[in-house]
This record gives sequence, structure tokens and C-alpha cells, in this order.
Amino acid sequence: MNIKQLLLRGVRVRNTHFVYGVVVYAGKQTKLALNAVQPPSKFSVTERAINWVALGIFSLKILLVIGCTIGSLKAEAHDIWYAPLTDHSLDAGTVFMSYFVLLGYFIPISLFVNLEVLKLGQAGWMMGDNDMTKDNMSMRVKNSNLNDELSRVSYVFSDKTGTLTQNKMIFDQCTIDGKKYPDAGAGGLKELVGKDENVREFLLNMVLNNEVLAEEKVPEQPLLKADSKKKRKRRKSTNRSKDKYVVTLDSSSHPEIPKTVVPSDGMPKYAAPSPDEIALVKGAYVNGIQFRTRTNDGIAVTFDTLEGRPSSTFRILNVMEFSSERKRSSVIIT
Repeated sequence: MNIKQLLLRGVRVRNTHFVYGVVVYAGKQTKLALNAVQPPSKFSVTERAINWVALGIFSLKILLVIGCTIGSLKAEAHDIWYAPLTDHSLDAGTVFMSYFVLLGYFIPISLFVNLEVLKLGQAGWMMGDNDMTKDNMSMRVKNSNLNDELSRVSYVFSDKTGTLTQNKMIFDQCTIDGKKYPDAGAGGLKELVGKDENVREFLLNMVLNNEVLAEEKVPEQPLLKADSKKKRKRRKSTNRSKDKYVVTLDSSSHPEIPKTVVPSDGMPKYAAPSPDEIALVKGAYVNGIQFRTRTNDGIAVTFDTLEGRPSSTFRILNVMEFSSERKRSSVIIT
């Protein structure tokens, strides 16, 4: 058992009818649950500036409230000869809160509400823009807090990942033994497979030194057929008369597992842990060396040459994985 037999939560097993599994991580211990963190709140430059302005206004309001409270308490402490004495003097806390409420209009609450309404309208406007659609699919605004940040973008820097290439890895051309073949992606090596041994070994290495699988066409069938009420009662009464440790299987309710059907004509649908491997296998396919299927210990390959379409099965004896020391991966075949 190694890392290749580990299925993380969220993955999907394909080309396999059944598996025997043991749960090693569950619940909050799974990788998906551990990485499910709350996304941080994002603020634009405009929002940060408004927050600082609001904080300054709030500080000014506190100073005014404190000043008004001190002045009110001092004025109330002196006896006024022309005013009758009263016993309705207020404490400092009540006076402070009174002035705090009276000066509440200092904080521009409506400004924040108007900004949110405007951003919501901008998001709807952008999603309805026909110039922002591709393949009849409109854009999606996942965070309307950063609408005004788009106007500040002048340059976009991107790496070679899916932002530009859209994860489309295509075998276009190659160099074999110092000779460049610019038309290799269009099948320019097909006529050389039976003549040039270097070209043949190069394409075979592209087919055999990978973890590609040819996806199987399995007919979809329901796991269990629904039994009628009478049929369930009849089977229940029959089972009662038998020993309680004996289980009877009804073949009509448990269909057979369909057999694997591998396409014999046309390029199969390939699956691999890396799109690079699929691109190399497809590149070899158009040049005459076609990956057909993979077994437990070998790979079936068809040679589509001008002389015919012979097939061979290469038995894999050992696979040496890629390492930073060797800077390559190798496969031993017979």
C-alpha cells in the first residue's frame, strides 16, 4: 500500500467496477475538510479610505460629546440666582449618552448603504454585458466588493497555467536525434515509423512511459431492479422456512456486472493524472503508434503504418518514477 492507493474525499473512481476500501481519514480529518477555511474579507481602496474617514468622524464626534458633557455638568454645578433650584440633576453617564444620540447624524450611515446598492447594480450590469460573454455563458460576479478595483487595472501578468492555455496541452512538434519535425503534431512521423528506428522508439516511449488509461465504455444499468410488493412478500415467506443463516440471492434483482468494452476503432478517450501524458499519447496516436488498453502488467499497442495495422502487447516489468536526481522516468518492457 502506498500513496497511489489513497483516495481523497471528493475524488471519483473511474474504469473500476468495485473496490475494497478502508477508511483512514473521516469527518474533519479529511484533506477537503482541513482546507475548507473561511475566505478572508476583501476591501477595495475606496472602502478602506471611507473607513478611515468614518473613523475620523467618529473620533471627532466623541470629542464633541465629551466637551458638551463637561460643559453641561459645569453649568449645572453653579447656582443661578434667577432660576429656582431643582432636584432633577443628571449624572455624567446620562448626559454623555444624551449628547451621543443627539450627534448621531455625524456618522454617514446612508453612505455605506448607497455604496452597497451601487455595487449590486454594477454587478448586475456586468453580468448582463454581451461583450463579457463567451460560448453563450455570461460572466459571474462572485465578489461585488472589488468592482471599483477593475478600473485601476492597467496590466495583467499571467503564468503559463490555464489562464492563457486553458489547460489544453497539444503535441505540436518534436526533435528526434537532433532533427526537428515541425509537422509531428499533424501526423508527419507516420510514414517514418516503419523506416526510422529512432522515430519508432521515440513514439513508443511516449506511449509506454506514462500512467494513461483508455476509458472503458461501460453500459449504464441500474444496480437493483425494483421488486413488486407481491414479489417481496413471496420471497420473505420463502426465506422464513429456511435456515436463518442462509441468504438467497435473486438473480433477477442483481444484474451481472457488465463486461469491459474497449473501442477497437477511433481514438479512445484517455484519462491520466497529468494532461501532459494525454497530449503525448494522442501525439503518438496520430503518428501511427496507438495506445489501446492497459492491463495489470502490460499495454496493448496498435501500429497504424502504411503496411498494415499490426498489434502488440508490451509487458511492463518495472517502472522507475521521475526523480529530481535522475530528472527522468523510465520503464522496462519485454
